[in-house]
Amino acid sequence: MAVHAIVNIDPVTCIGEQLTEMDDSKIVDTAPDTIDQISGYALQAGYAFFLSGHECPFAIGYEGTMDAMPESMILGAFGVGLTDNLAVVALEYTRASNYAVSDHGDGDDADTFIVN
Repeated sequence: MAVHAIVNIDPVTCIGEQLTEMDDSKIVDTAPDTIDQISGYALQAGYAFFLSGHECPFAIGYEGTMDAMPESMILGAFGVGLTDNLAVVALEYTRASNYAVSDHGDGDDADTFIVN
């Protein structure tokens, strides 16, 4: 089951999502074990402004899961429009925190930078 909502009041956009599995899942590496229904959510907010005539979108977000990897993610992005309604150069950052080994995770965190 999934719920997705977008609220846009220029120049601000907010997005919320909730996804939930309808049945219990089996853990692949320990076959007979089951875990509760996997679910995840995402909350994101964006703001667009103009700097020297170029559109500059900025966004932040937080995502989390129950019994799925990663446990949580913090997101941030900033972009600069190169031309009117055509191209944006953006820098995105994500920090993902995984579940501990005792919770069927690997306990690792990951930082990702993307330029697109």
